[in-house]
Amino acid sequence: MNETNAPDELISRLLAATTRGLTPDEVEEINLLLARYPVDTRSQYLGYIVKLNHGDQCGALDSLWTCLEISPKEKVFMESIQDLLAPSNTDSSTTSGYSGSNNSPVGEYENKPEYLVGIASRYKYVARTLLQNCSTTSSLCGLDLSSKDGSFTRLIHNLTGARMIGICANQDGVQNANNSYGNHRVAFLHQKSPFILRKDIYNFAICFGALEYVSNHELFIENIFEANIKTIFIAVPAGENLARTKHKTRLKDNQFHFSSSELIDICEKNGAYSVKRASSQLFYEPDDAGVLTLVGSNRMYVRPTFPHADFHLVHLEKRLA
Repeated sequence: MNETNAPDELISRLLAATTRGLTPDEVEEINLLLARYPVDTRSQYLGYIVKLNHGDQCGALDSLWTCLEISPKEKVFMESIQDLLAPSNTDSSTTSGYSGSNNSPVGEYENKPEYLVGIASRYKYVARTLLQNCSTTSSLCGLDLSSKDGSFTRLIHNLTGARMIGICANQDGVQNANNSYGNHRVAFLHQKSPFILRKDIYNFAICFGALEYVSNHELFIENIFEANIKTIFIAVPAGENLARTKHKTRLKDNQFHFSSSELIDICEKNGAYSVKRASSQLFYEPDDAGVLTLVGSNRMYVRPTFPHADFHLVHLEKRLA
């Protein structure tokens, strides 16, 4: 007998029992299975069901992560994470959404290597901040609200070891991201706006390339705050330079732009979070003809807020009750 796998008959009986509701004795059987067969994904999946039935969403997610560690990218576990963390908008147990779209367009520069290095610099800033402020980042679970192709979400995991959930609005994009950048600690989920976020799941959230496409900024921010996430990073296009016609034309893909003070005011309005650090990035400068072009990637680093910035960032921390 293979001591790493639980008996098939026992697993089948307990799985069948979950459809009618587990008795206390059956729950105890599952707990014993988990203790004896911890690397059997079927035991871990039964543990997920027990925890979910008892309202322990964090514990249920931990069981699914364990399943993925044993069997990476297994479809049933990925689908269960999707069901747990990205429920339908009609689920009354989740937080309210917002009115807007997270299907962000791609501007003329946004696939250029220099531009992508600038975005990577933004994510590396997040990783550095987490490493400086947390004793053990590998125990964290992070949320990337606009994960695009998934490469930057995976970058956070590579640099910190944190488990990461990336949200994509496009179903095909989710599949490609999971195939290219997903692993046993990084998963990408499909969710369109309005976002619905489970509470008390994530330790930190990243919101880059999302807020500028939302019509109701305050409700969008409120939606994130309701998930009770300790640390939040937000980046938006800067609004101070829009008086320059050529600059405004270049940034026309973005619906909204924000001054540094506007962004801080939106984030601190309800009093739940405070801005721990405000930063900026330079991406463009005028050439001899006055047309804005990308600066060198070595100049796109995140630094304290400065005039003529192209992007503003804030690092938010939840206030103590």
